[in-house]
Amino acid sequence: MEKILVATDGSKPSNHAVELACKEAKAHGAKLKALYTIGSDEMYMGYKGARKGKPKFDVPPERLKEGKEALEEVRRIAARVGIDAEAEIFCADPENYYLDAKRLIVVYAEEKDFDMIVLGSHGRTGISRVLLGSVSEYVARNAHCPVLIVK
Repeated sequence: MEKILVATDGSKPSNHAVELACKEAKAHGAKLKALYTIGSDEMYMGYKGARKGKPKFDVPPERLKEGKEALEEVRRIAARVGIDAEAEIFCADPENYYLDAKRLIVVYAEEKDFDMIVLGSHGRTGISRVLLGSVSEYVARNAHCPVLIVK
């Protein structure tokens, strides 16, 4: 195993996944990449700075702030474990409205040829899982590589 991707949203379950991913990376001598995704469904349209009357899509500033904080926490956890972790905020192309966070994780992992994806599970069940969707379930079903879900 050479490359591990850990998806984070800054939550407690995500941080547990980050800890485990860091330990796995250290044990296997693998590179670790942390990813915070912002789906096209989370962007907003505006016309300020737009060209030819087309709307301009922007990322809400609060989402960027959350992403930076989540990735900073990844770096702290990695440092405690004794490894370096690369980190990236990955935003969807707003023209592809179907690229929400869970799809972005799968697309990114495949494009960059990761050997494993690690992510946390919020543990939702029943109707809340159906209504809110399950990122970890989607990633596990659609990823090209093994997926480790940390509860």
